[in-house]
Amino acid sequence: MASPELLQNLVENAAAARPDRIAVVHGEERRSYRYIDENANRIAHALLKAGVKKGDRVGILMPNSVNYICSYFAISKVGGISVPINTALPPEGLHYVLEDAGIRVLIFHTSIRAMLNSLPHELGDLRALFVDGEETKRPEKEESHTPELRTLREILEKEPFTPPPVQTLSREELACLLYTSGSTGKPKGVMLTHANLLANTRSIVAYLQLGTDDKIMVVLPFYYCYGASLMHTHFLVSGTLVLENQFLYPNRVLEKMKQERVTGLAGVPSTFAILLRRSNIRAFSFDHLRYVTQAGGAMAPALIQELRATLQRARIFIMYGQTEATARLSYLPPEYLEEKLGSIGKGIPGVEIRVLNEKGEQVQPGEVGEIVARGPNIMQGYWNSPDETREVLDEKGLHTGDLARVDADGFIYIVDRKKDMIKSGAHRVSAKEIEDTLLEEPSVLECAVIGITDEMMGEAIKAFVVPVKWDDRSEDRLLNFCKKRMPPYKVPRSIEYRRSLPKSGAGKILKALLKEKLTSSQRTEQGSNAGQHL
Repeated sequence: MASPELLQNLVENAAAARPDRIAVVHGEERRSYRYIDENANRIAHALLKAGVKKGDRVGILMPNSVNYICSYFAISKVGGISVPINTALPPEGLHYVLEDAGIRVLIFHTSIRAMLNSLPHELGDLRALFVDGEETKRPEKEESHTPELRTLREILEKEPFTPPPVQTLSREELACLLYTSGSTGKPKGVMLTHANLLANTRSIVAYLQLGTDDKIMVVLPFYYCYGASLMHTHFLVSGTLVLENQFLYPNRVLEKMKQERVTGLAGVPSTFAILLRRSNIRAFSFDHLRYVTQAGGAMAPALIQELRATLQRARIFIMYGQTEATARLSYLPPEYLEEKLGSIGKGIPGVEIRVLNEKGEQVQPGEVGEIVARGPNIMQGYWNSPDETREVLDEKGLHTGDLARVDADGFIYIVDRKKDMIKSGAHRVSAKEIEDTLLEEPSVLECAVIGITDEMMGEAIKAFVVPVKWDDRSEDRLLNFCKKRMPPYKVPRSIEYRRSLPKSGAGKILKALLKEKLTSSQRTEQGSNAGQHL
């Protein structure tokens, strides 16, 4: 099999070498690589008819599905740039992405039609809509600027399955724009080339030792870089994706894992918190589960140990990455899990990771600095955002904004995000350290720690906690638990129980929203108090 040079080669090579191999399992659907490649060709022909040219941006606004995958590769086949869009975006966020990226064609699922209807009638460069599912409501009066509308069903029935005209593309040209969550301002489009995507894909395949027989349970959305990497890696080796979009029902996911005899499971910390503390995972045996990967934020050592004890046969890979690095930057080999508990390991093959102090010098063991990375997977910059690009990319590499320390063996330990460090009195406190401690208490499912404005201390520590059981809440118990394990200045001033925490579509906790809502309520309260004194 020829080594892939362009993104579309992942599906084309697999279809040529193993056409009848099952590529995707979704519900009752079982689709081969031949099916995926031929239907990607059909959608590619439709994109060309819609006027898509090399370098045009095409949006995908769909939940994970077979048609999502076909659409994704179709865009690459015509030389377009795919723009996977978070299906949980509010209308104003969606409008911003469509306008900022200059979307030419939007491929969307019929369930999201209501969101589209709430947008302005005319959307910049948008010229065509492809809808997945039945489209029964068409505009009563077609305006001159109304985008053309076609259903994927019609496209897959009428367009030819033969490859579209070959596009002259370079590995260094953009293949994808992945928008960040925008939890602290407007989303930024991360520019990734074919070379970025394939370099990261090859590296992940190497250290996970993925092969044709591997089947991955996919609960992460493809619009998230971690989710997209699952598609890329398994298509490179002609493996199988098992899609499950209903993680609200974790036991259903576990049953599907057993039924399909999956070999891999990927998740973010909240994925494993739910599986360990709100599912029947201990009642299942997964004889075929070879490995588990975790990324998308640091997972508390207590949860890592619990996961290891629960899935004793699986190799557990703790990983670290960013959208700006395509997906992955480092991993901790499973054999070091006990010895280096809490570490994110070292750089993946082909990637250099350094921890630098404020002078740009390598820190000494035990010192804290910022993680800076260099490698073929690092983004080209932010779309339409040269100033923001210069803030994170320079001759030293990608400045991640993550603070870390390195031990004597070169293993890296995340301390916290720069923006999440709490300045309380004379101390700089890691919110992550407090969160890790709280998660050791068995009644805690999830938590988030932030600094809130305090006249005396500058910032006071506040913890938001989601309990495993709502009736098992006790602020005093948690505070006493913290007092036994941490110095007084690290103990939260207050604990607020919540039934859930705000998250991105990928499952990351959005602390900025917690701060924003808290600040808004404080302003309202202050205004009310001021009114009482008038």
